[in-house]
Amino acid sequence: MKLHFDKVAMQAEVLKYVSPGMPVENAKRIMEDSGFACEKSFYEGPACVLCSAVYRGHFFSTVESGIDKIHVRLYHESGKVTEIKTECYSVGP
Repeated sequence: MKLHFDKVAMQAEVLKYVSPGMPVENAKRIMEDSGFACEKSFYEGPACVLCSAVYRGHFFSTVESGIDKIHVRLYHESGKVTEIKTECYSVGP
């Protein structure tokens, strides 16, 4: 899976591999095989697996300038993915 630091492009890329209705464990494995670190998300609301990756796609993605991160949330119910949401953001000094 190619990483994109654009929410729409990254969502489209994820949807090539992961889809609603898929078993959440399969979706998690696909995300991890693509370089994401996945963990159960602990917050109030629907069950969710949070998958995170660091985007290193451009010159300015360094410790000095900050870190670009991609989060993909796999919402699920009864063991099946119900919704997929993607977020891209920079964490920096």
